Amino acid sequence: GGYALLGRTHEWRRRCSRMGSGASRPSKGELKKKTDAAFSAADTNRDGRLSVEELVACLGWKRSRVEHLLKAFDANSDGSIDKDELKAGFEEVIRAMDAQASFSAKGVTPPVESSEGTKDPNGSPVHRSKPQGAPKASSDATSGKVDATEISAAPLPETDDMYKAPETIFNELKERSGLTLPPVRLLRSSWLIKRAEKLKACTTVEERRALALPRRQDIETQHPEAFYAVEEVMALKRGAEFAGRPMSVLAVSHCWETAAHPDPEGATLVMLCDAMERAMSKGVTNGEYTWEKIPREMAVFYDYGSLYQKCPRTGEPRTAMENAAFKAALSRMQVWYAHQLTTCFFMTEPPAGSTALRYTERGWPTFEYQVSMLAKTWTSSGWPQLFDVGRGVDKLFVRPPPLSTEALLELLQTKCFTNGADRELVAMLYKKTATNTIQCAANLKFNSSGWGPEELRFFVQQWFPICDKLEAISFASNPIGPEGAKILCDSLRDGFCPNAEFLNFFNNKIGGEGLEHVMQFLKERERDKSKILPKLNRVRVGKNKLSSEQQQALKELCSELGLKCET
Repeated sequence: GGYALLGRTHEWRRRCSRMGSGASRPSKGELKKKTDAAFSAADTNRDGRLSVEELVACLGWKRSRVEHLLKAFDANSDGSIDKDELKAGFEEVIRAMDAQASFSAKGVTPPVESSEGTKDPNGSPVHRSKPQGAPKASSDATSGKVDATEISAAPLPETDDMYKAPETIFNELKERSGLTLPPVRLLRSSWLIKRAEKLKACTTVEERRALALPRRQDIETQHPEAFYAVEEVMALKRGAEFAGRPMSVLAVSHCWETAAHPDPEGATLVMLCDAMERAMSKGVTNGEYTWEKIPREMAVFYDYGSLYQKCPRTGEPRTAMENAAFKAALSRMQVWYAHQLTTCFFMTEPPAGSTALRYTERGWPTFEYQVSMLAKTWTSSGWPQLFDVGRGVDKLFVRPPPLSTEALLELLQTKCFTNGADRELVAMLYKKTATNTIQCAANLKFNSSGWGPEELRFFVQQWFPICDKLEAISFASNPIGPEGAKILCDSLRDGFCPNAEFLNFFNNKIGGEGLEHVMQFLKERERDKSKILPKLNRVRVGKNKLSSEQQQALKELCSELGLKCET
């Protein structure tokens, strides 16, 4: 779109056409001069903004196509493009022109990519670059460009246990049918930490930029020791049995500082490594519980180093096989965050001096954060598997109830995506993940999440109507109180969770009032066991400050009903 707008002047049309025959890229001075002229020509009402109507008149396109262009440049989402927004986006346009020229010279069609690389009015890129388009290509061995034959990988199966089976992680690290390159590679936390230490010692911007994290291709050629082999990941330490035996795999959710490089001076890498070292040296204490420390060596998923990227200096596209591997990884991006055995670090605060759009305003980070809430086992018997680095890794993560698919889609409408198709993509990934991890789950644990009665009510209303395969669910060590006990019992009266075998109120601060709700529910269930928890066999109410008389009353009732009682 920007290419077409620049091309509205005769000179720029000639200049753009000459780029395919080896003409040099325009200088910044030329770019400013010509974009000013193009903007003035299009701004017919002289209000300093380009509306949809003005762009339609200028470009001669259909309105739907113009609206797509406007979204790509409209950083503040006010429905128009000002001169700063237009200028801020033209570096991306020039890179696209370069790629277009190189493909045109070969007589082939360039690959289609989506980008979150649009810049804000201050010239700061506001979204991470996550292309999703399919490569229309196979590799050109001499140029590294993409030609006109599509390469695609055989899709991996979507299994019922994919978010709890270690093999799901291992398969993402392997070559497979249609791929000669693994979609993902994991970085050694020790290698990242050593690089961060070198960054801390830098005294100039140039030194820091030289030590910023390289893209995956460059790490593979210059620092192959930075990556784990699949077999090494398999051999890493696993967590406690009662915690589900989490893996030593850490997924990083972060913002891209620029469209070309997420962390051009290494500031985010330093923050990440400082946080990892703190979490490795001291466990989180919350009330009477102290959680385990994370392992000293973690296999780290960090998108820029783990996925194939375009060249940050020239915009050179991925080769066809690299793009096929990238596409395969993107189609299963949710795995790294939603998997029950991975640990997630959310870089919710930017480095000092950052002018990029914040974490909570972005589409992809919002998705990564929310999909991580779906199914993690949450118990003080292991290490925390969710860390808000911005808040501090010494503080226990405050885990919100997972959103329904509809609630997530509504939330995404308020977040920034340069390409609208990305919103649809992440909504689709979330929906199928939620279906697998909650709707079809047999066992869910949301222990020690800090939930009160309102959070419990939210979860029950969102999920209980569709959780018909649950055999056990635990909200232990959440201060739901007597009101929460009533909410839970009332929902189960309606016939939800028919396969549940275990009713757990451990350390829920329900007190005597809450116990009355539980006992009344058990009596009512006995009258209609075919509908209400027909498979129930155990009740647990320990650590609720119940008197010995109250405990004895529950034991006698459970004995009468043929239920095991734990007080």
